Amino acid sequence: MPDAEEPWWEEEPALGTPNPLEQLTGPAFNANESLRILGLVAVTVTRLGEWPPGEEFTVPYPDVAQTAVDRICLAGIRRFCNDHEGDGPKYPRSLQELLAWCRERDVQEWGFIDLPADLELAGRLLVEDTAAPSRLCEELALRYKHEDTVGKSIESILKDHIREMYDQADAPEGSVAFLKKLVDSPILTSAQLARFKVSRPHIPEEVIAACYIPVHDRYYDRHGHANACDYCGLLRVMTRNKWRCEIATCPDHRRSRGGTQWDRVDHLYHATRPHREFLIAPRRLKRTADKWPMAPDAPRDLEGR
Repeated sequence: MPDAEEPWWEEEPALGTPNPLEQLTGPAFNANESLRILGLVAVTVTRLGEWPPGEEFTVPYPDVAQTAVDRICLAGIRRFCNDHEGDGPKYPRSLQELLAWCRERDVQEWGFIDLPADLELAGRLLVEDTAAPSRLCEELALRYKHEDTVGKSIESILKDHIREMYDQADAPEGSVAFLKKLVDSPILTSAQLARFKVSRPHIPEEVIAACYIPVHDRYYDRHGHANACDYCGLLRVMTRNKWRCEIATCPDHRRSRGGTQWDRVDHLYHATRPHREFLIAPRRLKRTADKWPMAPDAPRDLEGR
């Protein structure tokens, strides 16, 4: 990603005049459509990342997933119509193949789309060892889902969304207090969440539903235990029989130090991944850095890189 002074989303690429086929199917190669395809894929990956374990995922796919696959196939057919793939597939043809591309290939290697030449956008959309959406994927999905994000940081997008929900609930003054609660309490048991809903000042139900979700199975080990990172305080994931913090910028990202532990019977909820990654983690990491000034530096091998 580029420096903050020159964000990649600052300018909208100019669109060319569509031909008759493009009028039916959408443009294939311009930079704007390439970013749209990337956004569709990112939204698909983030939704699948939180798909309920007990809920079957079958054809027909959700609309956003099917649209992503369709657009990629159209773009691939146009670009490689005379290529017999002597070097292997040039583009994914199914959702399963698309997810494999997300896990195994940097987006710069996706030859069926044309990212702007000055777009310093690199990384994978799935973290290889956890198969979870990467930080890059979460950002692309948020920018696709929220309009008018040009020039805005991800933190601003998330805060604006919370503020808008409070405004709609005729309680505009409550958003600041809720943001503090969100940072202070990123993990809640079902009992704590119930108390949250009747706390004062009142928290609109829409805000809680948008910011807290049930903890997915991947955060529990085979004994039903969940474990928090001792540095940022967010839930860690189990990978290859080893706990690991999922926050890419956390100094404990590749280390094994753990903190508070819960059991599955606690029926845990935690903040959504975008809130954890972009809003909560930076504040909690700063607090811990101030408390433990000799803490190790964040690792260089960030997820998705």
